[in-house]
Amino acid sequence: MQKEPSPQNTVVTPVSDLISIGIFFFIDECFAFIHFVCTAIN
Repeated sequence: MQKEPSPQNTVVTPVSDLISIGIFFFIDECFAFIHFVCTAIN
């Protein structure tokens, strides 16, 4: 029984893309929330 690396590669790349996109949106939402709080205080 040989292990095939191709199924892993097809799974790993979308996951890493989702993680990078998720981090980008998370940082974007954090900055938007901080901006909202600052405007609410002022």
